[in-house]
Amino acid sequence: MRFLDGLCIVFGMLISVEVYRVPLNADYLLLVVLGLLGYLLAAELRGMYKSWPMHGVVEECVHILVIWFGIDMFLLTLGFITETSADFSRLVLIAWMLGTPAAICLFRLTSRWMLVRARGGEISTRVVAFAGVGGATKKMIALIESSPWLGLKVIGVFDDRKPVRIDEAELRLEGDLQSLLSRAHSGEIDIVYITLPMIAEKRIIQIIEQFADTTVSVFVVPDLFLFSLYKASWVSFAGIPVISTFDSPFYGIESWVKRLEDLVLGGLILLMISPLLLIIAIGVKMTSPGDVIFKQRRYGLRVMSLKSGSSAA
Repeated sequence: MRFLDGLCIVFGMLISVEVYRVPLNADYLLLVVLGLLGYLLAAELRGMYKSWPMHGVVEECVHILVIWFGIDMFLLTLGFITETSADFSRLVLIAWMLGTPAAICLFRLTSRWMLVRARGGEISTRVVAFAGVGGATKKMIALIESSPWLGLKVIGVFDDRKPVRIDEAELRLEGDLQSLLSRAHSGEIDIVYITLPMIAEKRIIQIIEQFADTTVSVFVVPDLFLFSLYKASWVSFAGIPVISTFDSPFYGIESWVKRLEDLVLGGLILLMISPLLLIIAIGVKMTSPGDVIFKQRRYGLRVMSLKSGSSAA
């Protein structure tokens, strides 16, 4: 998908200059390079290329539009600061900036449609089974069934526990774990997701050992509902998997990206609402004593805002 996104950005500019009969000079080439590098970097940071089919169609298109809009704002601001915006055709820029995200979204939708068509014809379709019922079982089944482009077909849930406990999760039990093992040996199943609660560590290890001599792909799905409340993510520390529950955005390259985003978007928004802020500031000054700007240090950051209460409060 990186290659297709890059093609959309490059050919978007080539088509735009060709349509409006504008010479393709070094300025336009530099603009394309900056847009290409900026988009690919931002998309990588947003996780757009990690299992992209797992994202919803609307969610994916929204991410594309937000990222490309940020790149556009950056390029326009850069042109304004360097006083080079007059060197570019307004029609070419508008066509490129509007046409590129539309082309990227169209290619993504086309890719999904092609996957659905291919896998609807049993091409590279894989059969999936779930061993045990945990917090992620129902969610994963719903995701697979709503994403036909993944090429996955759920055959059912298998568990040794009492059916009453399975019914509480509103899932249909296909059989016990021994029947799952038999069907795996017969070649009916391609992928097994072990979705037992993490407290069932011994059972999980036992299931893994039983499937060691089969040809199926086995995945253990940790039941980390508690951590999902904090938007946790997996990270690696010297090869050791670690769960990150809270992560500061002010570190490494992400701090530079966030700072750039704050300056560009914040500056543009501040410029647009400055007349309104001026009116509010005058009203605050006329109706209450003290400074108009309220300053306070919060969580190690210096925060400034218009005063919204009395000075004595």
